[in-house]
Amino acid sequence: MFLARFVQSLELKQESNFRSKDLVGRIHGMAEGLTGETCKPMALAAETAIQIGVEVIDWETMDRVPWVMPSERRRVAR
Repeated sequence: MFLARFVQSLELKQESNFRSKDLVGRIHGMAEGLTGETCKPMALAAETAIQIGVEVIDWETMDRVPWVMPSERRRVAR
């Protein structure tokens, strides 16, 4: 529900399928379960979707998101 409402605010032309457990699980995994991190890949996914002309967040769009996992960012910062 959170993801669907967040994406509604981005006003993409096509509706993203956040009923898909696989897609939601992927986004959750990218954020490593951190709610605050969830918005970042979603915003990047929306930007990517617009740039590639699909205006929907799906597996293909998520494959193109330039994302570094939170744990990896922490590791590099040390």
